[in-house]
Amino acid sequence: MRGIFCVAMLAVVGCSNEPLPEEADDSVEQMVKKRVHHRCSFIGKTCATDTDCGGCGFCEFVSYVAQRCVAPLKNGEYCARDNQCKSKHCQNYQCAAQGCASVDTACKVDTDCCSGSFCQNDTYAPWVCTTLRPKGNFCSRNSECTSQKCTNYRCA
Repeated sequence: MRGIFCVAMLAVVGCSNEPLPEEADDSVEQMVKKRVHHRCSFIGKTCATDTDCGGCGFCEFVSYVAQRCVAPLKNGEYCARDNQCKSKHCQNYQCAAQGCASVDTACKVDTDCCSGSFCQNDTYAPWVCTTLRPKGNFCSRNSECTSQKCTNYRCA
């Protein structure tokens, strides 16, 4: 039970660089805050990779400047990778809430798209979620078909 409470508290307290007082009889909440504080104390430090940031942010690279650990980005902010976002979901270079992308929305892989669609690009076009194809339609892979079966370039 204590482990479940600690995980829940991590979501509540978030990252902070505020120093916390040392007390012999710390509550579980206070212990969690101290652990988060220790882990998040990497924010602002130099880094070479995301792992150097202690799991509480990412290593930001800006040309001609030393790389620094920065806090995860909020929804709507520019991103290049999922791990840069607090939501862990970077879609179309913006942090977005976890969820699925609707038809005609940018995607990277099939799992980005809502049920009933797949991620596709037409030659040199951006990748977008597209409605699954019915039997008899052209396909190049199983995930494009409602039946999940593509045979001889046709949905079976």
